[in-house]
Amino acid sequence: MKPIAYCVLPILLLSNGCDQFLAIDTPRTELIRSSVFQETTTANAAVVDLYNTMKEGYASGYPTGISITGALSSDELLLFETSADRQDINENEVMPNNRHVEGLWRDMYNTIYKANAILEGLSLSDIDQIEKNQLTGEALFVRAFTYFHLVNLWGDVPLVMSTDYQINGKMVRSPASDVNEQIVSDLLSAQSRLENEYRGERVRANRSTATALLARVYLYLGEWDKAESEATKVIGNELYDLEQDLNLVFSISSREAILQLWSSIYPYDYVGYFFHEAVGGPLYVALRPEFLSDFEPEDLRYNTWVKTMDVLGTTVYGVDKYKSQAIPPEDYSTVLRLGEIYLIRAEARANQDKFSEAIDDLNVIRTRAGLKLATPMDKAELLDAIYLERKHEFFGEQGHRWFDLKRTGRADDILSSLKPFWDKEDILLPIPEVQIISNPDITQNPLGS
Repeated sequence: MKPIAYCVLPILLLSNGCDQFLAIDTPRTELIRSSVFQETTTANAAVVDLYNTMKEGYASGYPTGISITGALSSDELLLFETSADRQDINENEVMPNNRHVEGLWRDMYNTIYKANAILEGLSLSDIDQIEKNQLTGEALFVRAFTYFHLVNLWGDVPLVMSTDYQINGKMVRSPASDVNEQIVSDLLSAQSRLENEYRGERVRANRSTATALLARVYLYLGEWDKAESEATKVIGNELYDLEQDLNLVFSISSREAILQLWSSIYPYDYVGYFFHEAVGGPLYVALRPEFLSDFEPEDLRYNTWVKTMDVLGTTVYGVDKYKSQAIPPEDYSTVLRLGEIYLIRAEARANQDKFSEAIDDLNVIRTRAGLKLATPMDKAELLDAIYLERKHEFFGEQGHRWFDLKRTGRADDILSSLKPFWDKEDILLPIPEVQIISNPDITQNPLGS
């Protein structure tokens, strides 16, 4: 698949310099009247561009992406670069004028705007119905995926559902419950439209991609039975299997991958970037030694995904999950994978007192990591074991650790002893100042002292 070659027209039509997420200059009628969605090739290209927007923006390994934001906000990383905006994130002292946060917000709403434009265009399209269903499902998935991150970073957020600039310019924050309801609705609708098989590489959503995210959303909402049910659908799909070689988990050929982001070069991974450079190259971030202290000595993930480096006589530890420097790449940035689905089901089952089944799922991951079987004695011990396994499985990936600390109520206990400026209000990012200036009806999150 070579999507870049045919993305030029949709990029021109759908990228309109969205400097402010609600201040979109292009009226919705111009997009809907466009001939883009009357041709299968150009409609497909518009959807490919949607994934490119994710890859180049918030879902990427770039410095303003979810992975670095979450890893700095949590207990994963130390920061060595001089960017004041990212230093504030690392110290959880983020102010509304933080440019990193503003860029993250803008990238997400730009993605939502494009998804809305595609949905509106397809609703009036006469292309083949099967193709129309697939493309609509993909746009719904991307919108849901983006809102999932918005609501988990900021809480209540504007629920923008169209490209109508007059409506969007007056939008205020919707309750998180309403946003989550829309996320679930989009994913259920996507499930009913998306094909089961991939169209080549695993770089565009299929039915299981929507199902996997739905399992995650239900877990976050505490709807344990639904989380278990959706996770079981993915685990039972013969398209997927855990890669027993940890070096293959993020590879293009990975059978564990549920969704990856296509790239023509090796995955830019800011979290582990200094290990992609020659010896003596830039050092931006490193894993905190405290974060690594509870890995068991025989854990293959530590030996495979953590790299040790001497910097000026000091030992530092970096995330080393993406190893390929080949062009074309041998790895793709992975945003959903089967390892997460096993741990989603384990946690959902544990919360339904399905003790032995939850342990079985937990031990699937532990066995792959070369560890002995877990034998927790009660529910609390089992949940702690699952949380620890998530910590060791997903470090440096897509903000998992930050979201886990928040949703399980452990952020205050863990971060207050690690970060001198930690305040319970730091659990949510501030709404970017520029958004409140452009629309004073948008309220601000509580700011830490």
